[in-house]
Amino acid sequence: DGPLRAKAQKRNGVLRRYHVQIATGVIQDRNDQFPYQRSQFEPDEQVFKQMGLLVPEKDGGDAIEDYQLSLFAHAYLTKTSIVQYGLKGYYFVLGDQIGRNLEKRVLQQVFGPSVMEKAFGSKPPQSLPSVKEVAKKVLENWHAFYFRVGSNSDTFDWWADLFGKDRVINILTTEYVAEIEACVI
Repeated sequence: DGPLRAKAQKRNGVLRRYHVQIATGVIQDRNDQFPYQRSQFEPDEQVFKQMGLLVPEKDGGDAIEDYQLSLFAHAYLTKTSIVQYGLKGYYFVLGDQIGRNLEKRVLQQVFGPSVMEKAFGSKPPQSLPSVKEVAKKVLENWHAFYFRVGSNSDTFDWWADLFGKDRVINILTTEYVAEIEACVI
C-alpha cells in the first residue's frame, strides 16, 4: 500500500491497466439441475459473494462429468479485457473424472438456444469442434491446468491429451488448492 500502490496505479502503471480477475465455477453432470455455473470475473470481495451463490448439487449421475461445458464457455463465450490486452489468464479445473464430447442439445440446454450464434457469430459451423479443438482454443487465451484428485489413470490420460502432461497436476487433497494455484502462477 501507500506510495508503491499509487505509483502502480498511475497512467502507465500495471494496476491502472490490469486487475486480477477471478471467476469460480462448478461443473456437474448434465442431469443435474445446474450442470454449469460460473461467477463473473471480479477483482475484489465480490468474488466471495458470488462464490456463495454457486450450488454444488452432488447428485452424481454417471462417472463422466461435463467438463466440456466449462471448456466451451472459456473458449467461445468468455470475453475478458486481459485477452484484449494480449495477455493470458489462468484457468484451473479441479476434478477426478474425464469429460464428454460436445453436444449441441446440451450446449443449448445449458447456455440457451442462441449459444451457437453467441459462440461463432451469425454463421455457426455445421458441426461442433472436438473437445481437443476446444481445449486448443482455451490454451490460446488461458494458462490452463487440470488438478487431478485421486489416481484414475484414464483421467490423467484424457486431460493430458487436452492440455499436455505438464498441465495435469496430481493433488492428494483439495485443502491447499489456493496455495497450489499460487505456486503455479
